[in-house]
Formats: sequence, structure tokens, C-alpha cells
Amino acid sequence: MGSDSVILKKTEKILVKTKGRPKVSRDLVTRLLAAGYSTPQIKAACHCSDDTVYRIRDEMVNLGKLQPEGERRKDQFVEGDFDLECKRATGFSYYDWLNTKTKSAQQIFSFCQKVWDQVWERPSLFQAKDQNDQLGDQLCIKFLQAFAEDNARIRRRKKVIRNLFRFLGRHDLCDRHLTMTNARDPRAIRRLPVLEMPDFPLKLQSALDKLSDEDRLIVELKLCTQMRTGKAKEERGVFGIRKNAGKSYLVMDSPDVFRFHVLEKMREEWDITHLPPHVRAKLFALYETKQDGEYLFRHDEDLNKRWSKATASTVGMALNLHDSRKISVTWFYACGLPLEIATSLNVGWKDLNTPRDHYLHLRQLLRKSEKAKYVSAIPDWFKVGLDEYREE
Repeated sequence: MGSDSVILKKTEKILVKTKGRPKVSRDLVTRLLAAGYSTPQIKAACHCSDDTVYRIRDEMVNLGKLQPEGERRKDQFVEGDFDLECKRATGFSYYDWLNTKTKSAQQIFSFCQKVWDQVWERPSLFQAKDQNDQLGDQLCIKFLQAFAEDNARIRRRKKVIRNLFRFLGRHDLCDRHLTMTNARDPRAIRRLPVLEMPDFPLKLQSALDKLSDEDRLIVELKLCTQMRTGKAKEERGVFGIRKNAGKSYLVMDSPDVFRFHVLEKMREEWDITHLPPHVRAKLFALYETKQDGEYLFRHDEDLNKRWSKATASTVGMALNLHDSRKISVTWFYACGLPLEIATSLNVGWKDLNTPRDHYLHLRQLLRKSEKAKYVSAIPDWFKVGLDEYREE
């Protein structure tokens, strides 16, 4: 019986060294602030918190030893890591979010990080996320002021920075400030000089003959419909077509009776109304082998490589799958289709600048005699059914 002091024979308090608030060299912090070092650099050198640096900076400003940083609001700008600021704004990592959306996550993240740091000077993304705050609009305007004069790259840069605003839930800023149109932000047009060769259609047909049956059907479908290759997950374009269901779907009762609807990029929707009998018969044979809701074509990323290899050996130039749109509109022009019909037939163009320039370019190059020779080389399967679209 007895107290702890009696039992344990304590005659004095035992002092235990505990981990407390670390001492900060105020002199070092003030010298680094005066030299213009950033908060993260001072934190790393002095092993202190943001608040400590802010407090010493404010004291120096009040004593007149340091110039104020300007009129910007303190809560509008942050010092720290870009992805940590993204997590503070949304609760999620921007880099991890990009990895679920694209294969170019590293490049997109790096560009957005540099814009946030160097162009915007580290703004608060938490504040930019608020639709009632004007900071988001100010950031978009500042971005355009920094990059808009570079016409060759502005389209790509807009496309990249839009990802950040989509991540923040600010689709309204994309629609208000960062829209992309060919008239204002023209795409770099890839010229295909081989299209002007009188024997180009024959050489392209030779390339088609080198493909497997499924690959050949995909390319032929793209040629006669102007369809893009698309993405299966988003149900867009060729790889997004499903049997009797989905956003892009094909319903066929027979080779001659069908309903064909396609979702394209920028949420464009098109109805396929013209298909040559040659393509319809192949599609129907494939259609019969699929179950309802199943994709017509398997998503094959190597198809573009196989097509490039086939065209390089026959045409003399490696073509990609997207070039089929230029080939298609070239053949429509040679077959006598007016521009307004060619650009609205199947999957055409909402912005007419690209096909109009292409038509004018071909009109200067293909005279009547050369045009007739060119048409005779176009495969017969492509030309069937185009008579009703020609000018009288």
C-alpha cells in the first residue's frame, strides 16, 4: 500500500524528452526571402511549414524589409506541387485521372503543370473549380494571350489544356473560351501528292488486295462512308459499331435493307445512306455472324501498321487509315459529286473549309481529260450507285 512515490521511491519528476515544434533559424529564412527564394525552396532548406514562411514574410513586409508581392490575393495563389493542388481541388490525382482517359497522360500532365507554374503563376485550382468565381475565366484568357499567336500549335495546346478544365468539372470554360474550329484554329492539312497520280486508284486497290478479309472490309467501309476509325469504348467510328444496339449501330434485314447510325468525334451523329452493293454484301455476311450488342469489328491497334506497310509497297508512300477521308472526297470529286453533296454524304464534314480547299486544289490539277482517266482507274465497286448524286 502507498503512493507511487513511496513504492517506486520517486524523489523527483522524471523529464521525458518529447518531439516538439522544431526550432527555425529566422535569420536564414529572412535572408532566403530577401534573396528571392520560393516558399518550397525555403521549406526544404529550413525544415519548416508554409505558414512559418508566410508569417516571417508578412513580418518583413510590415517592417519594410521586403516588398509586398503585389495586389494578388493570398488565397488565389498557392506554393506547392501541381498534383497536390489538383488533389486539394477535387480529391483525386490529375495524373491518375489522365491515365484512365489517354495513353498520353505524361505529356498532357507535363504541359498542364508548366502552364500552371509558368503562365498562370500557381493559381488555386480549388478556387478555379468554383463556377461562381471568375478565376477560371481569367486563366483561360491568360492562356490564350500566351499561346494564341502561334497558329501552328494553338489547336493542339487547346486540346491538351481542356483536359485540366474537364478534370475540374469546368466544361463551361471549354465551351466558352477553348472551342476549336477549323475556321479559327485550322488543322495542319496533310497533303497527299500521290492523290494526283492518274494510276493512284489502281495502286490503292493493289494495297487492298494485300489485306485480310476483315482488314479489307474496314478500309473499304471507310473509303465509301468517309468514316473515322474511332474507338470501341466510346462507341465511335468503325470500331464502335455494334449489332442492333449502342451509340453506333447497324441493323440489317438484308443487304438492301438496313439502318446504319454512327457517332463521330465532337458528338457528331451521322446516318449512313449510301453503301455500294459490294460493301453491303460483305457487311451483311459479317452481321449474320454476330450476336445482338456485339461489336462488328475487333479493335486492332496494329491495323494502321499493316495498312501503312501495304500502301508503302504499292503506292510508294505509307498512308494511314485517316487518309481514307481525303481519298474518299477525291474520288467523289472525280466522279462528279458537287461539294455540298460530298461533304454531307454519310460521314462528311460539319466544317467545310478542309473539303472546299481540297476540291479547289483538285479542280486546278485534274483537267477534263486527266479527270476521265483518273475516274476510269477508280475501282468499279466504289462507283456503283454514285450516278444519282452527280450533277446533271
